[in-house]
Parts: sequence; C-alpha cells; structure tokens
Amino acid sequence: MTTYLLTYDERKGLQVHETKTGEKESPTSLKGTVSIPELLKGLGGDDDNRVIKTQQQINYLDCIKDGTNVATLQQLEIFPDANEGPSGYPSYPNSLHKVEKDIIDAHSEQIETAYW
Repeated sequence: MTTYLLTYDERKGLQVHETKTGEKESPTSLKGTVSIPELLKGLGGDDDNRVIKTQQQINYLDCIKDGTNVATLQQLEIFPDANEGPSGYPSYPNSLHKVEKDIIDAHSEQIETAYW
C-alpha cells in the first residue's frame, strides 16, 4: 500500500512524501514541495495572517455550533485571531450551519475533507 505524508519545513514549505506501508519518509520519498506563498496564491494573496484569522474564525464558529458556551470560549482565548478587534468576535445569524456553509463554499477550492 502507498502512503502519502505531508511534512512542513520552515525554509522550504509543505512537502509531500510517498512511501510504502511501514517505510519512513526520506529524501528519495519526497515527491514535491509547495512554498507558503504558492499555497496562499489560491486564497487571492500572500497574507498568511488572513489564512490564520479565517481558520480561527471557522474553528470558533464550529465550536459554538457544536455547543460550546460562547462566554467560556472567549475567556479561554483559544482563538485569539478570530477576534475582530473593536467589533469583537464574528457575529452570525441564527443559523450557524448557514454561516459554516457560506465559508466553506467561499473557500472550497482550498478545503479538503479528511476523516480519521
């Protein structure tokens, strides 16, 4: 069986390794590297802070949708970059499922579903 492994190197970026089951990644298993600027081009720019903020907002809203208490979540400051500053954390209509769908639809080209 073939296994694919993603690793990250701060100097080079995201690396894709292809190995046989039980083997470890090595220089010969490296199939390609994608730099952070290349990854961010798909989001319409090269601002990694925007990517971090968007991901934290998605995770923040997902926690609330799944039943986490809003006040507790904000006090824990798990998602500090989700905070919009003076306007506070993201606001949303009554349907968090709709907000989640809208975000996923807007970024669907960059989102890949994984199950484990």
